[in-house]
Amino acid sequence: MFDSLDVNSAFEISIPGNSIDCFQHRLGDIEVIALVQTILHLNTKNLVSIELTYHNIGDAGAMALALLLADAGAYTCALQRLNLQGNNISVKGITKLCNQLQSNSTVTELILNGNQFGNDGGMAIAGMLGKNTSIEFLDLGNTELRTEALIAIATVLKSNTSVVDLDLTNPLLRNGALGEEATHQLAKMLQSNVTLKRLSLAKHQIRDDGARVLAQHLLDNSTLEDLDVRCNQIGIGGGEALAALLIKGSALSCLNLASNKISDDGAFAFGAALKKNKVLTGLNLSKNGVGDEGLVAIAAGMEENNSVRSLMLWGNQFQQPAAREFHMLLEGRFQSLLVQTDFTTYIVDGVVHMAQQNDVE
Repeated sequence: MFDSLDVNSAFEISIPGNSIDCFQHRLGDIEVIALVQTILHLNTKNLVSIELTYHNIGDAGAMALALLLADAGAYTCALQRLNLQGNNISVKGITKLCNQLQSNSTVTELILNGNQFGNDGGMAIAGMLGKNTSIEFLDLGNTELRTEALIAIATVLKSNTSVVDLDLTNPLLRNGALGEEATHQLAKMLQSNVTLKRLSLAKHQIRDDGARVLAQHLLDNSTLEDLDVRCNQIGIGGGEALAALLIKGSALSCLNLASNKISDDGAFAFGAALKKNKVLTGLNLSKNGVGDEGLVAIAAGMEENNSVRSLMLWGNQFQQPAAREFHMLLEGRFQSLLVQTDFTTYIVDGVVHMAQQNDVE
């Protein structure tokens, strides 16, 4: 790998374990330790990115990689991106990485998705975020975070001024009202945070109460642009609250509510919001149990909206009235405004039919 490497020029190491070449030869701790030793031995000064995804890296490998987060001898840390998605790093490895990241000022992107380090690992992340001032993109999805870790992360993010993009998808939360405690604390964080632009709270068991609290506190937030709350339990009340937020004024340009249950009443509210809001560019209401009347209301909203460029509605209950309305939109306004959808229409014997559009970005 390093035979022809010019260590004086910026370079990256990318070894995806799910690639054809590596699928049967994934890296373990021993290989990663050897890789780190080689990098240090070469006195590297310009290694800017490490991507070791979907391997069998555990705590020992993570501890070795942590050595690359600080200057050591003639080695100079220039790392900007560390992607360890889909490995087997647990609490010990994450804690070591976090200890080094507390004083690191070069890493701006940290991806740990799929490493199940749980609540204690999440607490280590929170402690690191309290001191680190460089990380902008942080992916903690599918890491089995619990309520306590989410609250700790929310607490430090109230004053953090570096994190711009945060993915907290699919934590391990309790059912019932106690599961909403983390949502409430994250909402309070958004009230004071002035840096976050993108936040994923997908699969957080958010219900109407949590959605209302989010909407309430987002009224005081002028920086969050992209909110992902797909795959939750948000119903009519929560949908209406988020739609009201769009009417009252919000910085949100993208809202993903896919796979919730806002139904027709929630769709009526979004239809009204689409007539008023001039900031939103992307709205995903797919798989929300919306019937034909609610879909007609959304179509009416899109007749007056000039900002939305992405509208996802597949998985709802289109009948002829809504199908006809969207057929006219697809043939007219949507073409001129370049609106992307996850559905299309076609006519057979005078009847408008709906079909899923699979080539949407």
